Amino acid sequence: MRVQALHAGSACKSWALICDDAREAVVVDVVLNRAPAVAAAMAQLGLRVTRAIDTHTHADHVSGGTWLRKNLGCGYSMHQATGVVTVSDRLKDGDGVLVGRSRLSVMHLPGHTKDSLGLWGGGVFLTGDFLFLGEGGAGRTDLLGGDPGEHWDSLQRLKDLQDDLVVLPGHDYRGAERGRLGDERRTNPRLTPRSRTEYVAWLSSLKLEPADWMLDVLKANARGATDETGLAIPMGGACCEVGGGAPSGGGSIPSVKPATLAARLSAPPGSGFHVLDVREPMEFVGPLGHVPGATNLSVQELPQRWQELGGLRSLDLYVICLSGARSARAVAMLLEKGFSKIWNVEGGTRAWAMANLPREYGEATTSSLPKDGQP
Repeated sequence: MRVQALHAGSACKSWALICDDAREAVVVDVVLNRAPAVAAAMAQLGLRVTRAIDTHTHADHVSGGTWLRKNLGCGYSMHQATGVVTVSDRLKDGDGVLVGRSRLSVMHLPGHTKDSLGLWGGGVFLTGDFLFLGEGGAGRTDLLGGDPGEHWDSLQRLKDLQDDLVVLPGHDYRGAERGRLGDERRTNPRLTPRSRTEYVAWLSSLKLEPADWMLDVLKANARGATDETGLAIPMGGACCEVGGGAPSGGGSIPSVKPATLAARLSAPPGSGFHVLDVREPMEFVGPLGHVPGATNLSVQELPQRWQELGGLRSLDLYVICLSGARSARAVAMLLEKGFSKIWNVEGGTRAWAMANLPREYGEATTSSLPKDGQP
């Protein structure tokens, strides 16, 4: 069995599991707007699509599963806990999925959704939104059917899986595509050892109410929609990701709503505040933009470079990331370093963009961090 990526650089990852001997393919997490192209690509390769699988009910895009079933006559599979009415067969934990002569095992991995599943075998582990790569952490647990405690329980099932499994996630918003489970154990904050109580408390503190458009997408997928009529799906952003990294210190993190920071933007120069964006540089200059005038310093670089922020100690410092998770960790870190006038921006750049607050694009407007005593 071999694996072929079907996502063409998109943050939404889709995969084809191919048996060349049997000339068969199973396709996983195909997005509706790419389903016709996927069908054409498989036909061009002389492959028969025997089954489409969704690892869970998607909230950020319409699935191509129903379209593929109707147009190719293939099976359409999801976990038996799904509410999607157009599936042809429902999988349960321990079932096998055949790709020619190869067999993948089904793992029920609830937490992101009730119907989340993973597929492992043949050296690969398709994780859907149960587990992302590195700092991306995993899919959010505050959507309908999500549960932080169940997600912790599901994570415990990874202990017996080998380090060399290739992780194929359902999303990645940082330009990566695949990783190794052993590397995830070292770099993914969701796999940092912590008790179930600590894990639930952390993710519950980061809870974000789902946007109306995500609820509409969930409903569309549940009824087996084959078009996007009536759906306003925004471009850009990392809407399925939350809680990439936990605060290192614990306790309450001082926070403000995006509107509070937005009100400061209209203040005259020298009003004594600064915005620190702790996303990765490629996110800072990406399609979601950033808060006007913000300085970019990745949370991963912060432990080595925090002293460069010395000129911000006397200012009101607002820290922002994508969802509010990495910035919460950065705030906790800087509080330990003696920064006292500091706040985490709740919901991050995603909430900022959804509120239609001002954004800049491209490189930062500030060429360097302020010196001591300068605004």
